[in-house]
Amino acid sequence: FMGGTALTLRATQKGGVAFGLYYDLRIRHAKQGIHLWAEEGSFVNANSFHAGAVTGTMTDLGLLAEGPGPCNGNRFDNMAIEPSKTVEGHVIVRGKKTNVWMTGVRLEGTEQDEATPMVHIYDGSYHNVIEGMIGHQAVRADFNRNPGVKFLSYKGTSVQPTSNNAFENAAFHSVTISQD
Repeated sequence: FMGGTALTLRATQKGGVAFGLYYDLRIRHAKQGIHLWAEEGSFVNANSFHAGAVTGTMTDLGLLAEGPGPCNGNRFDNMAIEPSKTVEGHVIVRGKKTNVWMTGVRLEGTEQDEATPMVHIYDGSYHNVIEGMIGHQAVRADFNRNPGVKFLSYKGTSVQPTSNNAFENAAFHSVTISQD
């Protein structure tokens, strides 16, 4: 997989990929780990990934969820995404109709570039839920649109800001003020 993506769920031509159930998925060594993508008029919704891991060398990223079509409500429960480093980040979410729900997730990148956040939720994406443990790097997101994004750092301190204070714990998550 080093030249491509290990697992892609792609919806095209007004079709959909929904209600898939994946248990203990193991991905090791790929350019990209998991890619969820829906073109306009199609959807990738309500797929569930339980346990498993995305580890080893991931050149570009661990998980990418993107539109422009609806790509939302996809769940990742009790997974580990922990390549030592990624070029784009471990979890990338982009698109106004895109979000992910991750609970009990473990994100770690021992060699991650300080300029690249481990989690990047692009402006426009909202209602992401990401809870778990993060080590070694930051989160870039609009926390007012994504109040369910909260992690324990490797020091055990919650990094979730209050919904009305984007600067609380700013040292942990690189506050970016959105202009949407």
